[in-house]
Amino acid sequence: MPSEEIVEAAESSHASTASLPRLLTDDERQKLDVEVPVSEFQRAKLEREAQKNWDKFYLRNKDNFFKDRHWSKTDLEELCPDIDFQKALKYLEAGCGVGNMLFPLTEYFPNWQFHGFDFSKNAVKLMDDRAAEMNLKVTSAVIDLTAVDDAEATKFPECDLVSLIFVLSAINPQKHASTIAALRRFVTPGGSVIARDYAIYDHAMLRFGRGAKLEDRFYVRQDGTRAYYFTTDEIRELFESNGFKAQKVEYLHRQTVNHQKGLSVQRIFLQGRFERLLDYGGFVEMKAPRQIEPSSEEEVAQGRVVKEVKIVDKTQRCMRILDHSSTCQNTKCSSIPCHRMKVIIRHSRECQKRRDCAACRQLIALCFQHASQCNEKQNCEVLYCSYLRPIFSDSVEKAN
Repeated sequence: MPSEEIVEAAESSHASTASLPRLLTDDERQKLDVEVPVSEFQRAKLEREAQKNWDKFYLRNKDNFFKDRHWSKTDLEELCPDIDFQKALKYLEAGCGVGNMLFPLTEYFPNWQFHGFDFSKNAVKLMDDRAAEMNLKVTSAVIDLTAVDDAEATKFPECDLVSLIFVLSAINPQKHASTIAALRRFVTPGGSVIARDYAIYDHAMLRFGRGAKLEDRFYVRQDGTRAYYFTTDEIRELFESNGFKAQKVEYLHRQTVNHQKGLSVQRIFLQGRFERLLDYGGFVEMKAPRQIEPSSEEEVAQGRVVKEVKIVDKTQRCMRILDHSSTCQNTKCSSIPCHRMKVIIRHSRECQKRRDCAACRQLIALCFQHASQCNEKQNCEVLYCSYLRPIFSDSVEKAN
């Protein structure tokens, strides 16, 4: 059976955070060293039946297995001290199961818009039934994050806050990167993903028996559901390689004690906050390009200036998209980058916290680059250009 962040039978637990997982004993290290992965045939079969096995899990357990995550409010406030939770935020529970995080949040923040999806149809139905009983409006759908159905995805807006709780660990590690990339479409620029999942050397990882190992840190439970155990560096790299900035990533240690049975087990999870970076029409946030000095033939031949050329080329392409979208009046423009840039510009016009908003800061950086090259004598249509261009004009006059 899947284990959760709190063992149901536990009578008490003690939590702490840390930057490192725990050290293994000699016996634990020896156990991991002698584990043998199952056959390729078995791994492929489990991959094909992943959705079916979770459907069976929820058909068997209904909504009685996992407890509602009432710790979520405190954790969100600690991870996101800059967010005003009293605003009417759009919230999505990605991989929602039966809504164990979503429903507690409806009690604390009733003015939010609530959305949830899962790839188990049985889980989504259970969540919908509970929402109906509570007379709550929750947008839901059956969506597989490893293969997003565009038609279903259009039901959901880009959300300010997205939770990903014990979801990635159930997915084949080979699909982790594409899953995070797919998740971006559900997060507004500057919005945050709150993730919690299993960490390396968790007690559950060390108790798997023979025939459970699929590959390194990836195991199958008796019911066919799977679990992967992450490092903080690994999950940081996954998000930062796919359009997010890691605001905080840490291990969460819980010493769970069952006094009745005299048991004490060490649970290790990881949690993090990841902010979606601005996407310039399909190109993820860039650093400001360096000016390329004339280079010798030898330097070019040795590839010393290739990186700078690529950076400048990408910036110029993004600036062309900015120029086009700033003057485009076609609401049905066939250019996808144009549509995306218009969304970002509209966001920046309405944003009330531009100095603290990552999306706005990045757009301003691109507008700044545009203004340094703008030759428009009249008012330029590009956002902020009329304010930024005089800065460069003054600089040129002083230099002369």
